[in-house]
Amino acid sequence: MSSPPPPPKQKGWGSFLSGAVAGLESRLDNILADEADASAKSRAAEEAAKAKLKELQATAGALKAESAQDSSRASSRNRVNGRLQERLAKAVVKGTESPRSQSNAPGENISRPESPAANLESGRASLDTRIRDLAAETEQAIQAAEAAKNESVDSEQTSGAVATESTDAPAMDIAAPTLNLPEATSSRPSQEAIRPSQESIRPSIKSARPSLDAPSHNSATSDAGGPPPAKKTAEELEQELDQLRKSHEADVLERQSELHANMERIDTLQAKLSYLAKNSANTAREAASEAEGGSADKKLAEKDEQIALLMEEGQKLSKTELKHLNTIKVLRSRFNEKEKTVTEAGKNIALLERNAFEATERAKRAEAGEKSANERLKILAKIEKDVDALSREKETAGVLIVDLRRQLAESATHAEEAEKRAQSGALEKEKKVVAELREELENANIEKKLIEERGKKEVKEAKELADREKEKAKVVEVELRGEITVCSMLFFRSLVDILMIQRASRPKSNSFALERKKRLRARTLTARLNSFGK
Repeated sequence: MSSPPPPPKQKGWGSFLSGAVAGLESRLDNILADEADASAKSRAAEEAAKAKLKELQATAGALKAESAQDSSRASSRNRVNGRLQERLAKAVVKGTESPRSQSNAPGENISRPESPAANLESGRASLDTRIRDLAAETEQAIQAAEAAKNESVDSEQTSGAVATESTDAPAMDIAAPTLNLPEATSSRPSQEAIRPSQESIRPSIKSARPSLDAPSHNSATSDAGGPPPAKKTAEELEQELDQLRKSHEADVLERQSELHANMERIDTLQAKLSYLAKNSANTAREAASEAEGGSADKKLAEKDEQIALLMEEGQKLSKTELKHLNTIKVLRSRFNEKEKTVTEAGKNIALLERNAFEATERAKRAEAGEKSANERLKILAKIEKDVDALSREKETAGVLIVDLRRQLAESATHAEEAEKRAQSGALEKEKKVVAELREELENANIEKKLIEERGKKEVKEAKELADREKEKAKVVEVELRGEITVCSMLFFRSLVDILMIQRASRPKSNSFALERKKRLRARTLTARLNSFGK
């Protein structure tokens, strides 16, 4: 009586554990899918913000270029351009070298469960170093712009262009700290540990702001000197930039909070799963030890123990899988950063090559201009001779033009006369044709009237003949009816005579029947004759 209860308990534990494992796996899949969607949305928002920043900076540069188009002294401008471009290239090279050194820093503590505090400290250190580099780059760009202003007044256009380029470099690097945030968030830190990293992002944006304020100041001065542009002002552009930065910060914070919440859920689920697996393994071992050897209960307990061990192995494998996924994400982010640095370096090299090519082209143009000027001086004498010859030809051509005009007027008068003659002849012909057509039409109308009159006469004659024939037929019919009546009277009289004779000759016995038959025959004959007469 005491042996039956244990098997149902073991079966219940197995079904409960399998259901819990399935539920946990489905929840983990949903959380990972939500995390992937959130990361995709945040990336799309970052890309849109970057594109908007680039567009606004391009419009600011265009405003400055339009306001400073009337500058002179090309030689001094080229010198200032060369100096500013050298300084800008140095600043960009320093900025690209510092992220590379930071990206090559050791990243062994990438996995989430191992050491969250160490990963968070490394993320903060990389953010702080990057912020310092950004501040140094912006200060160098501001110093370069101020030096350009002090060197010459005519270099406003070039200084504005360099200022816009300096704003492009920090603006592209503002999003760099946000890319390294998953390294810190992947190690399951608390909300209090994240706040310093978020506050460290804000100084980088503020440090990049002076470089954005410099071109806006230049554009404001250029607008005050010239007519007001039709496009947006620098203040409006700055307001839009601030709004975009704030929205970007809010998106980053939302993404961080979502990541932390998801990681906490995963941790709690893993803890529950491990606890359930351990409990199931312990219960299975106890049941196996209590059960008899070779019994079905012991086999079931051993199977439950195997299931619990498999669940523990699956949990370990899921942890390793999460570690690998985190490492893949970090490696992808580093690869993207390296690609960005390479593209920025390529852009800088392309700018330098373009400037060198433009300088060589300007020198070639100057040499070609000198050669063309000398050739033009030589050609001037030939041109003067050609002008004299052309003036003579012009005089002769004037005489020819007068003759041709006279001939043209004569030909025009002749043509008008010929047209008048042709028009008069054509009118006479048309009049003749119209008269002939009218005569034919009148003849046709007359013939039509004659034909109609003939037809009417024939119809009348036919009607009269028909009436006459009808009258004749009626007269003949009346005569025939009179003859029929006379014949019928004669016939009746003859019948009466015949009957009288027969009555006198036959005996009296059959006289009554015979008379009756004869009367009937006489009636039938009279009826037939009357019907025929009608």
